[in-house]
Amino acid sequence: MNSLLVNLLAILAFFQSGEGSPPADLLLTKTYCNARFGYCIEYLDALVPQEEAPNGDGTVFKNKQGEKILTVFGRPKQDANGHPISLEKQFSADISALKNASYSISYQKIDNGFYVISGFSRNKIFYRKVIAKGNALCFAVLEYPNGEKSIYDQYSEVIFRTFE
Repeated sequence: MNSLLVNLLAILAFFQSGEGSPPADLLLTKTYCNARFGYCIEYLDALVPQEEAPNGDGTVFKNKQGEKILTVFGRPKQDANGHPISLEKQFSADISALKNASYSISYQKIDNGFYVISGFSRNKIFYRKVIAKGNALCFAVLEYPNGEKSIYDQYSEVIFRTFE
């Protein structure tokens, strides 16, 4: 029922934007759930899930052109040296890594049990959401070419609202 409501709202928003009729595969969503880390996310039917990683931590979703658009994965709450890492420390590390990779950050928020970072590079737009689940951190990264902004911007909210 929730998915139906989300789709109807997306359709209404698209028509109000004056862009005409959206392709049918951008109206439908499917759900991917990860057994190892216990997270789920809805993704657009237009995206093609790839085979889950051999260690079971997540998967990649590609568009019909074969470009990686959405990546989801989990990992234990540990840094590279095996020491415990808090959500706040991971947030700071991600901000630093993105800036070092020449990404411009336009939005960042950390709240109870999750954080969100969004921005852009020279030719890509990205949204990153990280949630704390038990002894794991779970990541969802949506990254797409600037030219596809009108397609993915309206669905980024749907994708990230369902990431839990």
